[in-house]
Amino acid sequence: GPSFIACAEDVSRAREVAESLAGELWADRDRWRVELPDAAEAVRRAVASMRPPAVIVETGDNVGGGSPGDSTAVLGELLR
Repeated sequence: GPSFIACAEDVSRAREVAESLAGELWADRDRWRVELPDAAEAVRRAVASMRPPAVIVETGDNVGGGSPGDSTAVLGELLR
């Protein structure tokens, strides 16, 4: 999930700002929540789409977070 880092000469002020930002995000968390389909539903939607190309993103393997990007859930559904 999201996180905040605040840098300042005054450590207590940096902590206050980071906690304030985190509090605002937490209070508004429902606005940012997204319901994602599982791999089978994503493939079904892509195949049924009348507006190619379809892009399916494997969110279970978070390469932005340092994972290797080698998940095969979507591939397995495409092969089925």
